[in-house]
Amino acid sequence: MGCIEANSNTVAQFPHISSNEFASGCEQLVELFLTAPANNQSDWLSAEVIPQDGSVGLRIQKEIFISDSAAGSPDSSSDDQVDDIPEEEEDEGELRPTHCSSFVQYDILFSPTYSLPTLYFTLVSPNPTLCIPSLEVLYTHLIPPSSRSQTLAVGVMGGVTITDHPVTNKPVYFIHPCQTAAVLKASVKRGMRVSPVDYLVLWVGAMGACVGLHMPLGLAGQEPLGTRPLQAGYEEAT
Repeated sequence: MGCIEANSNTVAQFPHISSNEFASGCEQLVELFLTAPANNQSDWLSAEVIPQDGSVGLRIQKEIFISDSAAGSPDSSSDDQVDDIPEEEEDEGELRPTHCSSFVQYDILFSPTYSLPTLYFTLVSPNPTLCIPSLEVLYTHLIPPSSRSQTLAVGVMGGVTITDHPVTNKPVYFIHPCQTAAVLKASVKRGMRVSPVDYLVLWVGAMGACVGLHMPLGLAGQEPLGTRPLQAGYEEAT
């Protein structure tokens, strides 16, 4: 099943999305993930629908490789900077223990205020120190080097801050959605329409990369995105 077949409906107020459209897109994207071949799922460990205020959100977990000293030594000083494992060493079995691996949990939730998805994320690690949101952990382990200058300068992504998760009330990292609509609008040619699942594919690609969340090519590329010419009067539809 590809994105075009997943839902013939379109997002009526793109680049904004309704709660029902968002829920539909979440359910379809999870189905695509669960039915895709394993080698198409990239670094996602899981994707699942989670409850959110009578509706649903989307939770994605992605494994992250952190050096043994950082991942397994809670007593180490927070002043010690520990670099990520170099790519050429990631295939060494002793650096990737399945019993104590760390992962990033991304919760994509609907914002009624902005009528947009919002991203909350946190690091889950055997080292409890790394599980406490801090700017040091954020910029050392979660934000790719190529995105650090942009997020420090706020940039088009709206900036990354620390806030309370709206469901769990625990402190997490948060990307403010103030620039999301403009970024999404710039991602689609004028006169195109987008299905709910295609909307989330676009959203992850546009908003997730700065914090290490990427859409697996195997999911985005099962078929071309379901963007089609707008019908007459579509832009004015309510």
